[in-house]
Amino acid sequence: MYARIALHLLRKLAAKPKTIWFGLVAILAVVIGVSALRARLDASSSVLVGRIWIDHLPKKDTEHFEVFVAIEDGAVGVFERASVYEGAFEVFKYEPKGDGRLELLFPQSKKKFDVTYEAKACRDGDFDYCLSLSGAPRGASKYVSKKGWELEAKDPAELERAIRGWEEKYVETAAD
Repeated sequence: MYARIALHLLRKLAAKPKTIWFGLVAILAVVIGVSALRARLDASSSVLVGRIWIDHLPKKDTEHFEVFVAIEDGAVGVFERASVYEGAFEVFKYEPKGDGRLELLFPQSKKKFDVTYEAKACRDGDFDYCLSLSGAPRGASKYVSKKGWELEAKDPAELERAIRGWEEKYVETAAD
């Protein structure tokens, strides 16, 4: 859309003095750059949210692994450390701050943390997505995910049920 508008303006002003021409080229470059940056940020956010992220698949049933999930509905998520036999989790609320940043609020402790992230498609062994987190008080700094690990959850209880179902399907079979 921006490119079409800019092209229309450029055609109208092509006969004007060179200073106007160069000014428009500069404006066009900024508009295209901002549009590309916004698309990249939106893509990163869309990969981050609504997906199960793990630090690794355990090789045995007693091995602990880290899980990170954030869902769009209600802007909530969870950090979990678990094995097949035990686990601990903490729910958080988040607020996107743009530019790969989130503010996390942990309702239990009322503590807030500024977290930066980069979520993107990648190739890491059998995994299709990579996530880097920094500034989070829990979990790992690097996570991976696969196609098909998307999830729909409307509230924390539904999120917990979805994670339990995912663990039964993927983690227990990986540990066997």
